Amino acid sequence: MEVVRSTWEKLVLDESKDVFVLFHDPKDKHSIDALHPMKELAEHCAGVKDMMIAQIDVTQNEVDRVDISHLPAFKLYPKGK
Repeated sequence: MEVVRSTWEKLVLDESKDVFVLFHDPKDKHSIDALHPMKELAEHCAGVKDMMIAQIDVTQNEVDRVDISHLPAFKLYPKGK
C-alpha cells in the first residue's frame, strides 16, 4: 500500500496493526530494487488482518518524527506501541 503524508497517521500509526514500511526514492536504484520483494511480501501477508506492508516515497512526502539516514530504509511499527 502506498502511503502519503496525509494518510501517514491513519495507516502507519494505527496501533491495531503491525505496519512494515519501506521508505524509498523512486529514482534510486537500490530503492527500485527493494520494491519487488516488498510487493511479494505484501502478497504473502495479504490474509493477515493485523498486518500491513506499506511504502512511502520520501521525495514527495515528509512525515513528522521519522529520521531516515539512507535509502531504501525499512521500519516496523508494531501494534500497540
